[in-house]
Amino acid sequence: MKALVYSPNRYDGILDVGIFKFGRFIRLLGFDVSYKTMEGLHYIFTKDIAWIFPKRIFLNKWSCWNITYIINHWKLFHHWDLLLCDSSHMLFFANRTESRFKIYRMNDLLEGFGLPEFFQEEEREFIDKSDIILAAHTTLGSKVKDKSKFFVLPNPIDLKLFPVRNVIEPEDIRDIPRPRIVYVGAVYGWFDWEGIVFAAKNLKGCSFVIIGPYTNIPTNIPKNVYILGKRPHKHIHRYLYHSDVGIIPFKLSPLITNMDYPNKVLEYFAMGLPVVSVFWENFQKRFPEVLFYKGYDDMIEKIRVAIKMGKSWDLREKIKDFSTEKVFMRFRELLIRFQIIQV
Repeated sequence: MKALVYSPNRYDGILDVGIFKFGRFIRLLGFDVSYKTMEGLHYIFTKDIAWIFPKRIFLNKWSCWNITYIINHWKLFHHWDLLLCDSSHMLFFANRTESRFKIYRMNDLLEGFGLPEFFQEEEREFIDKSDIILAAHTTLGSKVKDKSKFFVLPNPIDLKLFPVRNVIEPEDIRDIPRPRIVYVGAVYGWFDWEGIVFAAKNLKGCSFVIIGPYTNIPTNIPKNVYILGKRPHKHIHRYLYHSDVGIIPFKLSPLITNMDYPNKVLEYFAMGLPVVSVFWENFQKRFPEVLFYKGYDDMIEKIRVAIKMGKSWDLREKIKDFSTEKVFMRFRELLIRFQIIQV
């Protein structure tokens, strides 16, 4: 059986996002899995989807997306048994690809990414076409009229990738003083640089370590902020193990507040780190163990409290319901129920 996974990022890239984990699930179930992405500019005769327009023009015009589909449709014209797509601009292609079964991995609030309005119509169309809708967050259910095909299934964490014994300290942080306040993830528009700069200036004895792809770094970065950039996901546990506090400094927006929780809290807890985060209600209800702040002065205080608390491996126990094994079992049960696979 052949399956197609649409993704906005590369399967072999830095970000191990949820759509890839479900792609690996269906491969384990016996599917021959192909991936299509639009990350970067690709030539027409590659397996990825090629686009030929300047980005500032391309993203906002339906006609550019349609032309891109036309020049790439031969790559998508196969007898697909299963199609899997997440909340991204790849919905445009998912709506135009034939498949016996379709699954929408509704992982985020699509409107929160600032995509043109016609993508909301693309999402509504794909919701109607999908056989199963797997939402990462409970709040996203309001978009789905047919609740019989709507299920909340969290992004899983593979605890085998987060071992807690014989963890070697990465060379690039050995000279960074402790305590280390670490952030792991994309550093894009939702990242609160103002809060990090404020905290670093007021906690000069702490080191703030930022790991992940980034854009638009401010010019007034204090010396105790260390921007490491991209690191392979398979090494992330080493950085977390040799840090003291995990931080989630987001700017609040509908994209953020419609999440039940950010995935990185699972990774932080897996390595026993106390977590400091900006407050939003859904997150606080799901993970009351997190130290939430309201305002930058409160952020500083919560970081101090977290440092005093130190690591606790009890936190790792709290995320076992999010393990790859448990989520995979629920996913498999749904595929059997909807007769996508046979027992």
